[in-house]
Amino acid sequence: MATLDAAQKQWLTDLGVIVGGAPAAAPGQPAQRNDKSGAPAASSSAEALAAWKAGRTAALNSLKAVASKVAGAKHEKSAGAIVEIQGVVSKLAADPATLPQVIELQHYLGSDDIVNDVCELVEDIRTPLLGALGRMHAALAA
Repeated sequence: MATLDAAQKQWLTDLGVIVGGAPAAAPGQPAQRNDKSGAPAASSSAEALAAWKAGRTAALNSLKAVASKVAGAKHEKSAGAIVEIQGVVSKLAADPATLPQVIELQHYLGSDDIVNDVCELVEDIRTPLLGALGRMHAALAA
């Protein structure tokens, strides 16, 4: 596992990910717990990847719908907004397979201004994606 610097540890803390351990629960959802130890239940990498793919598909559909509405508005800034939305789409990797890739996606989703705007103005794509990435983080760090 890669060593995290202070800035990476801070944003993982800000995102609710416990450094070196399992992720916190997604907002509004209780943490999954192991019946005997009280520790978070482990998810297999395959299950976590399937959750990511499902969340990513939903997010892509939402982003495409937003881009269509923006294009339909035919505003002078529509073309620039569509390019920014396409940038978000291109950064949502289909198959993040390594812990550094998962961490990079967590950081991106937690800090990108365009993602923030979409989540505040249209639909929260961040929460389900971060939940899926949190499960992937736990599975890959195990």
